[in-house]
Amino acid sequence: MRIIFSLAVLVVLTEPVLAQEPAKAEDLEQAAIRTRLAIRSGYVRFQLTERSTRGGEVTTHVSERETWFDGNKVRAEFTYKKGPDQGVHKLECRNCEREGWGILATDRPGQVTEFYPLDTPGRPPVREAIDPRNIGYSASIYVTLANHPVARAFDLAGDAPKSVTKRVVGGREVIQVSWDGKNKAATVIQMDPARGGNISRIEHALKMEEGLWKRVMVSDLVAVKGVWFPSRVVLTETMDGKVREEETIEVHEFRPNVPIPPEMFTLAGTKLKPEPSIMMPNQKQTAVLRDGKLETPPPPKDRLEPPPPEPLTPPKSSIDPWMVGACAACAVGVVAVVLIRRKG
Repeated sequence: MRIIFSLAVLVVLTEPVLAQEPAKAEDLEQAAIRTRLAIRSGYVRFQLTERSTRGGEVTTHVSERETWFDGNKVRAEFTYKKGPDQGVHKLECRNCEREGWGILATDRPGQVTEFYPLDTPGRPPVREAIDPRNIGYSASIYVTLANHPVARAFDLAGDAPKSVTKRVVGGREVIQVSWDGKNKAATVIQMDPARGGNISRIEHALKMEEGLWKRVMVSDLVAVKGVWFPSRVVLTETMDGKVREEETIEVHEFRPNVPIPPEMFTLAGTKLKPEPSIMMPNQKQTAVLRDGKLETPPPPKDRLEPPPPEPLTPPKSSIDPWMVGACAACAVGVVAVVLIRRKG
């Protein structure tokens, strides 16, 4: 889904504005980014519910997900509980086995595991291996979060001047940063100082030909071992107040800054199938993962040892010698008969 910003409408919040002068927008931005990036590694287990009303039909997809991450390495496993792929288990891994490479795998029979550089043209994107630190930091649908790093929410402002105010929302003090960006797109971001400076709400609004478009992300934050992280994130897209898309992330388990075994980010660590077939980058050769090593089978025997050419022999005459002899005998017989008749 693409967001096209045109004429913006800045939403006016009704909560009171506090008189105290807040920090500069740039300082708030850097503090929010540092808060998330301080989570260097970890494990997250959650449920993702995707609901759409586009086309006049309501479609719902539900998946249970696990994600392991360490720096820029991210491994995601997920099973669809509702939707067209119900029961299917998949794995995606970013920067795994090799820097800049991705892994796509599934437990479906007959399907190979794909292993290739992330920037390979024409190959499917590794879009489900989402860095969990991006969750709650971008008002974007889940499968696009891989393209939206932690700082993305602020990058949308460009060089536009930002307005910073303090407000009370739900009885809590938050800091609000707002601006009109490119094409006068309106963005409002709220951060909670008492919860590590994490982003708690992002709102985009604009006036389109169809009406007033909004996309709002709300994050409920909880502390886990002193680290604030979303327990629930709801992303809602509306047109003139009518819901078109809605995504809900329910976090069931979060373990921040725990060591992740290195083998989790390797081909051998996928373990979806015994000795899986691996589609190599050139898409013309399949290897087999055996005992943690890629083994490329030799080509078929007929390719290794082509049959020898047939020996050259002189071409056979198309005239049968026996037929020649028979014709000669007939000719002699005819001549003899003619001579006998003449004598008679």
